[in-house]
Amino acid sequence: MMALCFGKFLDNGGCGYVLKPNYLLDAEHIEFNPWDCQINFDYPQTLRITITSGQFLPRSNLKTSDIPDPFIQISTHGLHCDEQTHQTRVIKDNGFDPIWNETFEFRIRFPQMCLLYFSVIDHDILSNDRMAYFCAPVTMIQRGYRHIRLRATNNDPSYSTLFVYIDIQSDDDDDNNNENIIRTRF
Repeated sequence: MMALCFGKFLDNGGCGYVLKPNYLLDAEHIEFNPWDCQINFDYPQTLRITITSGQFLPRSNLKTSDIPDPFIQISTHGLHCDEQTHQTRVIKDNGFDPIWNETFEFRIRFPQMCLLYFSVIDHDILSNDRMAYFCAPVTMIQRGYRHIRLRATNNDPSYSTLFVYIDIQSDDDDDNNNENIIRTRF
């Protein structure tokens, strides 16, 4: 949970204050129901994320000499209709520079309330241990090739990175009149 907290306040420099989306501020005029995902108050997006490779991934435990078998788990956290999880395949015995080249697609209906969470996990027969992570609001994610700087399990910055390509597409539906009416209010 602390990883999600760090990610939520990453956009504003960690000052501890994040503005609500407009559809939550204007509660008297708009009846927002978080369980009803049919009517959309936000600008939905489709994120296409290609995990290309990792660099200098740490061991899950400093006391072990085992070479990590990493895989990446990508998840979105927000309203229930936006929560999704995907993971890459396991790369055996390569924590220095594993290469995945796998693409995942996430459809986000409420990007202002959604977090994107990357978790690097060491696969083991007995247990899967988190080695590093990165979390950020979806609204902060930018298009293009990116090196994502990972945090260690104790929340300290690390030298580990993920090399990814991110493509963001807007899902503008002109057929949905309710969405167009709500957009003109703000």
